[in-house]
Amino acid sequence: LLLGPAIDASQAMADGEKELHAVYGLDTTGDGVLDAWAGPGDSGYDIATVMTTPATIRQIVAVRVALVLKSPTHEQKEVMPECDGSTTTAEAACAPLRYFTGLANKDGTSLQREVDTKTVAGARHFRTRVVESTIPLRNMQLTPAPL
Repeated sequence: LLLGPAIDASQAMADGEKELHAVYGLDTTGDGVLDAWAGPGDSGYDIATVMTTPATIRQIVAVRVALVLKSPTHEQKEVMPECDGSTTTAEAACAPLRYFTGLANKDGTSLQREVDTKTVAGARHFRTRVVESTIPLRNMQLTPAPL
């Protein structure tokens, strides 16, 4: 899913992708080691600031990407449990799909999110999973420092 110039709505770029999320891995101490995370909506890390502030872009040493994938096959029986937060026996086995688990921003606020399988009618009839990967941006260390 990508947003392009003059396009305000997400557009599917491949089959099976439901959502795409990303956070920045930061080097806040200048030693080249990832030591904090920031969401693209966090103050100082929005796209306008990142693209116009060389010091900020040099802090970004990695990107963690989470893809929420949904199978194209509509299953006859429900394959995803309904998680409504209750503690009944049926709900005890229900584990919501989460991504960015264990990640926090510089202020210590958790970046963990859950996939909402209730928003689409019949969503529990499709198999859904989350795939995460951290991509190191080694070239960012080569960005020249300001004079």
